[in-house]
Amino acid sequence: MARSIDRRTFLIAGIAAAALLAAAPGMTSSGDVRGTVTYAGGEVIPEGRLVIATDGDGPVTPALVSSDGKSTEIAFEMPADMPSTGQIVARLERADGWLLARGSASVEAGGAVTIELFEAMY
Repeated sequence: MARSIDRRTFLIAGIAAAALLAAAPGMTSSGDVRGTVTYAGGEVIPEGRLVIATDGDGPVTPALVSSDGKSTEIAFEMPADMPSTGQIVARLERADGWLLARGSASVEAGGAVTIELFEAMY
């Protein structure tokens, strides 16, 4: 009887290990998009909230980054919810949601990108 319990435990552990190995590629962050946001002319990025997201169809998981109004560039990282190539859009908004600046750049999944913001004209 003890032999079947040991065999069962071994089988359960083997199945759990196989499931973990099968899920491992999805757990890595190699498909994440990393980059920096700059302001036109190399100026200081105004104080506000940066909303960085992929442009296109499908679900969008934006990256939210705060700007303290003192930096000339801000680094970000976000999951790549896009095909192998795509467009990333960054919006700088005030606390009340008013758009201050916008920028976009083309990117490949797993690659680095630099997005330059331009002042919004009303």
